[in-house]
Amino acid sequence: MNKRGLSGIITVVLFVLLILVAIGIIWAFVNPFITEGTSGVGTIGDCIKLRLEPSNCVIDPVTSTYSLNIQRGADESTLADIKLIFYDSIDNTEIIDVSSLDGYIIPGALGSRTYNGIGLSTIADAEKVGVSGVIEGEEEDFICEQVNIVECN
Repeated sequence: MNKRGLSGIITVVLFVLLILVAIGIIWAFVNPFITEGTSGVGTIGDCIKLRLEPSNCVIDPVTSTYSLNIQRGADESTLADIKLIFYDSIDNTEIIDVSSLDGYIIPGALGSRTYNGIGLSTIADAEKVGVSGVIEGEEEDFICEQVNIVECN
């Protein structure tokens, strides 16, 4: 009786093909989680590098409006907007987007800009103000954490 089985070479080739198919199936399930999970890492890194320094917050007693200077560091982030967070004496807040101000311009790297005539509607007397950058993302904008706060005089 001549019984023949698969030769050793064919068995190895089939195992290699089976392993490659298994790796492809696993990659098809894992890849979306990896790419979606790391999509915001670059934006968060930009937030860490971003330096927005508020200074010279002045209250105009006649018009009850505020003037604020913002200086920017040497980052390369693309800012979509800047949020100004005003605080009153009991830490109520009002957020003003710089893009909503007349003739707004976002300062470039190592630049500065003074925003005048900022009116508040929900809090009466702001005592301090902080700034937060909004970085342009590939799919959506990312709001960075507020770091610096300055007193208003």
